[in-house]
Amino acid sequence: MSRCERPFTKSEDQEVSKERRKSKRDVILSRIRSSETKRLKWKFKAFLEECKFKLVHDVFLESGAIRADFDDCWVLAWTDHVVSMENLSKMKPFQRVNHFPGMKEICNKDLLCQNMKKMRKVLPKSYNFFPLSFCLPEEKRYLIKYCEKKKSDVFIIKPDRNSQGVGIDLVKGMPDVKMYRNVVCQKYICKPLLMERFKFDLRLYVLLTSVSPLRIYIYKEGIVRLATIPYKKPNASNMNEKRMHLTNYAVNKHTGGKKSGSRKDVNCKKSLRDLDDLLTTLGISAKKVWLQIDGIIVKTIISALPTFQRLFRTAFPISTPVPSCFELLGFDILLDSSGKLYLLEVNRSPSLGTSSLLDKKMKKNLIKDILNMILLTPRQINLIKQEQHVKSVQRLTNPSMTRKLTDKERILTEYLEEKEIRMMGNFRKLYPVEDDDRYDEIYRMSFRLDSRNIDEFKNISLPKDKGK
Repeated sequence: MSRCERPFTKSEDQEVSKERRKSKRDVILSRIRSSETKRLKWKFKAFLEECKFKLVHDVFLESGAIRADFDDCWVLAWTDHVVSMENLSKMKPFQRVNHFPGMKEICNKDLLCQNMKKMRKVLPKSYNFFPLSFCLPEEKRYLIKYCEKKKSDVFIIKPDRNSQGVGIDLVKGMPDVKMYRNVVCQKYICKPLLMERFKFDLRLYVLLTSVSPLRIYIYKEGIVRLATIPYKKPNASNMNEKRMHLTNYAVNKHTGGKKSGSRKDVNCKKSLRDLDDLLTTLGISAKKVWLQIDGIIVKTIISALPTFQRLFRTAFPISTPVPSCFELLGFDILLDSSGKLYLLEVNRSPSLGTSSLLDKKMKKNLIKDILNMILLTPRQINLIKQEQHVKSVQRLTNPSMTRKLTDKERILTEYLEEKEIRMMGNFRKLYPVEDDDRYDEIYRMSFRLDSRNIDEFKNISLPKDKGK
């Protein structure tokens, strides 16, 4: 050391070390970012064989996808079916599939009902958005007790597993329980908000990119689904008229004006802008409505989050920089005449069919935005492969090391989370939101209930019914 030099102090040593770490991180980030200048232009293998929607195939192929078998080294898989735990456990660290394990907890009508009632038992004000419901035949005695007091109430009967309006009935008073097995009996909302005299509900598209930690996005465009026969309160003459009481497109698509006052153009879908216009006309705050919708979505997902996380860790016990799953959900929400919102159901694999120009434009952009958010570049995939090789070597001497992320993987994880925000297009982030603790109590309670014997929450006492 020359006379003019002096040794570094401890604080200076720390600064030098910090700068070196920062420099290393910048180098890694630079490599991760490379090849992202042209979005969706690189080639990638995709498994699409079990997806029936042509639009998904078209967008993937336009974006550079090459079809692959499930056993191939694909990057993304989009399937209409549930993926088994066995197949999930075989996935490579850079692969992503469009279903999380355990989503039936909110997508099966009976399990959704049970989760909503479980949470409403302890947080009644937070979970007052789900209609009064009974799972049959298990809750037959509670339904009988309720109907003894409310003999004129109308119920909508929904099979646990069916979709597109199949098997749905309206009944007044106590249903014939012997006729119904494995159904949810739900109090019918008799005074819905109407659009041009027709009943409607909202199909909203929600994206989960991670369950641990939880990250939720909502698409800014959705669909207003309308019935095709002018609405009247249920009575003996119209109880069986599904095109008056149900908004499912599969039910209403064939209406052609034969019924008096029916929609001759069969235009049973509108945009969310039409909803905002209606709310403005009625003097209902659209901002407040959307805040409530945000809350319904987040609370519904949190109600089953412990199960999602537990099954995810079972399928993927070793930490990876890329969440191995993502999920597009369809939330169906109804407004009544007073502006109160109700969650009707949650759909796994919501329809991506294109029966109208509104469908085609909106859903095409929806799929593109999802790809922009989650698709890895070849260089990012190579980084993951290299780090996996490092871990395989470490496994020989220290097996526990392989469960942790390397420094490069941690940097990639942070980058990909930032990328979701940067590339989310027409999505809007719902959870988590900085400096927002409104869901903290719900989050804690969901995990608290999960740690107990869940049987004690199955026999839900009847809430005081204030529904309309």
